[in-house]
Amino acid sequence: MSHEKNFCQYSLPCFTKFYGFLKHNEKIVGFIYEFMCNGSLDSYIKKNQINEMYSLMVILRLCEGIKYLHENKLIHRDLKPMNILVDHNYYPYISDFETIRSIELTESSFTNDIGSPLYSSPEQDFGENISFPADIYSFSLIIYYLYDKTDMHSFLSQMFRIL
Repeated sequence: MSHEKNFCQYSLPCFTKFYGFLKHNEKIVGFIYEFMCNGSLDSYIKKNQINEMYSLMVILRLCEGIKYLHENKLIHRDLKPMNILVDHNYYPYISDFETIRSIELTESSFTNDIGSPLYSSPEQDFGENISFPADIYSFSLIIYYLYDKTDMHSFLSQMFRIL
Protein backbone atom coordinates (compact mmCIF):
# COMPACT_ATOMS: atom_id res chain seq x y z
CA MET A 1 0.00 0.00 0.00
CA SER A 2 2.90 2.37 0.66
CA HIS A 3 4.10 2.20 -2.95
CA GLU A 4 0.67 3.12 -4.26
CA LYS A 5 0.50 5.96 -1.73
CA ASN A 6 3.79 7.34 -3.05
CA PHE A 7 2.58 7.01 -6.65
CA CYS A 8 -0.56 9.11 -6.07
CA GLN A 9 1.47 12.29 -6.70
CA TYR A 10 1.78 11.32 -10.39
CA SER A 11 -1.02 12.15 -12.79
CA LEU A 12 -1.59 11.54 -16.47
CA PRO A 13 -4.79 11.34 -18.53
CA CYS A 14 -4.15 7.66 -19.24
CA PHE A 15 -3.88 6.71 -15.54
CA THR A 16 -6.98 5.96 -13.48
CA LYS A 17 -7.87 9.28 -11.81
CA PHE A 18 -7.01 9.34 -8.12
CA TYR A 19 -9.40 11.27 -5.82
CA GLY A 20 -8.12 10.61 -2.33
CA PHE A 21 -7.57 8.20 0.52
CA LEU A 22 -10.03 6.19 2.56
CA LYS A 23 -8.99 6.51 6.22
CA HIS A 24 -9.94 4.81 9.44
CA ASN A 25 -8.56 6.32 12.67
CA GLU A 26 -6.11 8.42 10.60
CA LYS A 27 -4.70 5.28 8.98
CA ILE A 28 -4.99 4.90 5.21
CA VAL A 29 -7.05 1.78 4.50
CA GLY A 30 -7.87 2.35 0.85
CA PHE A 31 -7.69 4.54 -2.21
CA ILE A 32 -10.47 6.30 -4.09
CA TYR A 33 -10.21 6.15 -7.87
CA GLU A 34 -12.64 7.09 -10.61
CA PHE A 35 -15.18 4.36 -11.30
CA MET A 36 -14.67 2.65 -14.66
CA CYS A 37 -18.10 1.35 -15.65
CA ASN A 38 -16.89 -0.83 -18.53
CA GLY A 39 -14.57 -2.89 -16.33
CA SER A 40 -11.19 -4.15 -17.39
CA LEU A 41 -9.90 -4.23 -20.94
CA ASP A 42 -9.96 -8.02 -20.66
CA SER A 43 -13.68 -8.17 -19.86
CA TYR A 44 -14.49 -5.37 -22.31
CA ILE A 45 -12.83 -7.23 -25.21
CA LYS A 46 -14.61 -10.48 -24.27
CA LYS A 47 -18.02 -8.72 -24.30
CA ASN A 48 -17.55 -6.43 -27.32
CA GLN A 49 -16.28 -6.47 -30.84
CA ILE A 50 -13.38 -4.05 -30.99
CA ASN A 51 -11.99 -2.75 -34.24
CA GLU A 52 -8.48 -1.91 -35.33
CA MET A 53 -8.92 1.80 -34.54
CA TYR A 54 -9.91 1.02 -30.97
CA SER A 55 -6.91 -1.29 -30.59
CA LEU A 56 -4.62 1.43 -31.92
CA MET A 57 -6.08 3.97 -29.47
CA VAL A 58 -5.44 1.53 -26.59
CA ILE A 59 -1.86 1.00 -27.76
CA LEU A 60 -1.20 4.75 -28.00
CA ARG A 61 -2.59 5.44 -24.52
CA LEU A 62 -0.54 2.60 -23.04
CA CYS A 63 2.57 3.92 -24.83
CA GLU A 64 1.95 7.35 -23.32
CA GLY A 65 1.60 5.89 -19.83
CA ILE A 66 4.61 3.58 -20.06
CA LYS A 67 6.75 6.39 -21.49
CA TYR A 68 5.73 8.65 -18.61
CA LEU A 69 6.52 5.98 -16.02
CA HIS A 70 9.91 5.23 -17.52
CA GLU A 71 10.80 8.94 -17.85
CA ASN A 72 10.11 9.18 -14.11
CA LYS A 73 12.30 6.10 -13.46
CA LEU A 74 9.30 3.93 -12.53
CA ILE A 75 8.42 0.38 -13.55
CA HIS A 76 4.78 -0.76 -13.37
CA ARG A 77 5.65 -4.50 -13.21
CA ASP A 78 2.05 -5.73 -13.59
CA LEU A 79 0.77 -4.50 -16.94
CA LYS A 80 -1.98 -6.79 -18.20
CA PRO A 81 -5.47 -6.43 -19.70
CA MET A 82 -7.05 -6.88 -16.25
CA ASN A 83 -5.15 -3.79 -15.01
CA ILE A 84 -6.34 -1.57 -17.84
CA LEU A 85 -9.77 -0.16 -17.05
CA VAL A 86 -12.32 1.22 -19.52
CA ASP A 87 -14.49 4.25 -18.69
CA HIS A 88 -17.96 5.31 -19.88
CA ASN A 89 -16.44 6.84 -23.05
CA TYR A 90 -14.57 3.58 -23.76
CA TYR A 91 -11.18 5.12 -23.03
CA PRO A 92 -8.62 2.78 -21.44
CA TYR A 93 -6.70 3.73 -18.28
CA ILE A 94 -3.70 2.08 -16.64
CA SER A 95 -4.53 1.06 -13.06
CA ASP A 96 -3.22 -1.06 -10.15
CA PHE A 97 -0.30 1.01 -8.98
CA GLU A 98 0.70 -1.10 -5.97
CA THR A 99 3.42 -2.90 -7.93
CA ILE A 100 5.13 0.26 -9.22
CA ARG A 101 8.72 0.64 -8.09
CA SER A 102 11.46 3.14 -8.75
CA ILE A 103 14.29 1.82 -10.90
CA GLU A 104 16.64 3.53 -8.47
CA LEU A 105 15.81 1.07 -5.69
CA THR A 106 18.33 -1.63 -4.96
CA GLU A 107 17.78 -5.03 -6.55
CA SER A 108 17.04 -6.60 -3.17
CA SER A 109 14.04 -4.30 -2.69
CA PHE A 110 12.27 -5.78 -5.72
CA THR A 111 10.02 -8.76 -5.30
CA ASN A 112 9.53 -10.77 -8.44
CA ASP A 113 6.52 -12.79 -7.32
CA ILE A 114 4.04 -10.22 -8.60
CA GLY A 115 2.03 -9.93 -11.75
CA SER A 116 0.20 -12.39 -13.86
CA PRO A 117 2.30 -15.27 -15.18
CA LEU A 118 0.60 -14.72 -18.55
CA TYR A 119 2.00 -11.19 -18.86
CA SER A 120 5.13 -11.11 -16.70
CA SER A 121 8.53 -10.94 -18.35
CA PRO A 122 10.95 -13.88 -18.28
CA GLU A 123 13.26 -12.01 -15.90
CA GLN A 124 10.36 -11.63 -13.46
CA ASP A 125 9.49 -15.32 -13.82
CA PHE A 126 13.06 -16.40 -13.10
CA GLY A 127 13.72 -13.95 -10.25
CA GLU A 128 16.31 -11.95 -12.17
CA ASN A 129 16.98 -8.21 -12.08
CA ILE A 130 14.09 -6.36 -13.71
CA SER A 131 14.14 -3.04 -15.50
CA PHE A 132 12.16 -1.11 -18.11
CA PRO A 133 12.10 -4.02 -20.60
CA ALA A 134 9.82 -5.93 -18.19
CA ASP A 135 7.03 -3.40 -18.90
CA ILE A 136 7.77 -3.44 -22.63
CA TYR A 137 7.51 -7.25 -22.69
CA SER A 138 4.09 -7.09 -20.97
CA PHE A 139 3.01 -4.31 -23.32
CA SER A 140 3.87 -6.45 -26.36
CA LEU A 141 1.71 -9.29 -25.01
CA ILE A 142 -1.17 -6.85 -24.51
CA ILE A 143 -0.83 -5.80 -28.16
CA TYR A 144 -1.00 -9.46 -29.16
CA TYR A 145 -4.11 -9.88 -27.00
CA LEU A 146 -5.79 -6.85 -28.61
CA TYR A 147 -5.46 -8.30 -32.08
CA ASP A 148 -5.81 -12.03 -31.44
CA LYS A 149 -8.35 -11.85 -28.54
CA THR A 150 -6.38 -14.55 -26.69
CA ASP A 151 -3.20 -14.48 -24.67
CA MET A 152 0.08 -15.64 -26.20
CA HIS A 153 0.46 -18.55 -23.79
CA SER A 154 -2.90 -20.02 -24.85
CA PHE A 155 -1.85 -19.69 -28.46
CA LEU A 156 1.47 -21.43 -27.81
CA SER A 157 -0.24 -24.20 -25.85
CA GLN A 158 -2.54 -24.88 -28.78
CA MET A 159 0.39 -24.89 -31.20
CA PHE A 160 2.35 -27.40 -29.13
CA ARG A 161 -0.71 -29.66 -28.85
CA ILE A 162 -1.03 -29.66 -32.63
CA LEU A 163 2.64 -30.50 -33.11
